[in-house]
Amino acid sequence: MTGGLPLFEPWMDSALCAQTDAEAFFPDKGGSTKEAKRVCASCDVLAECLAYALANNERFGIWGGKSERERRALSEQDRTCRECGTSILDRPREARFCVPCATARRKQKKAADSERRKAA
Repeated sequence: MTGGLPLFEPWMDSALCAQTDAEAFFPDKGGSTKEAKRVCASCDVLAECLAYALANNERFGIWGGKSERERRALSEQDRTCRECGTSILDRPREARFCVPCATARRKQKKAADSERRKAA
């Protein structure tokens, strides 16, 4: 952040939050985050937003569908694909690979299993 305002990124033009009430994304302490998270859940740039917030250490508001506390917990974890190193913040917590790498690994395993069966 620079001077309290986020640096502009091209994906921000597509963010649904830019078209709604900004107050919902910066609730008072103890206020509800439900409305902001509902908007985020249907946003096409959710992953970019969350990655931006984590990379820029955004401390306030809802970014990428996550509160400050949720983002802090994510940033304390290694959330990159073990195969290619890309972010997997949009994947379930137990995921270790991005979707393309996970798909490729499943195909490789299936092919290897098939070859073993043929050889047997």
